[in-house]
Amino acid sequence: MEWAMSLVFAAITLSGPAVLVAGWLEWLRVPSRFDAPVWRSASAFAGLAAASVAFLATGVAVVYVGLNGGPMRVGVTSGWYTAAFWAGALPLFLAAVGKGPHRWHVAYSSVVLLCLWINLQISM
Repeated sequence: MEWAMSLVFAAITLSGPAVLVAGWLEWLRVPSRFDAPVWRSASAFAGLAAASVAFLATGVAVVYVGLNGGPMRVGVTSGWYTAAFWAGALPLFLAAVGKGPHRWHVAYSSVVLLCLWINLQISM
């Protein structure tokens, strides 16, 4: 039964970047990307960019820690988790105040990223 939960967690975690890619494709498909009010459209775009950077940084961090002997050997501190939390929370905030069809992709990806970091902190 534990393997089933791991499989479900892996599927949810991998769906975050997939939904983010779908968000970028949605943003590219929309004919008018920055409708009025422009600040809300720009906010949703910034959320898309911030979520992309956060997922890329998370992937690099997980691979780095995995290749170098785990979190205890690398010296992962609570600062890592705090930074990761805010890196995941920022796109969620930007999606909440933003406007456009791709903001839902940003919100979903951000929630997946936050859940991933919460799980990593609890499991380590």
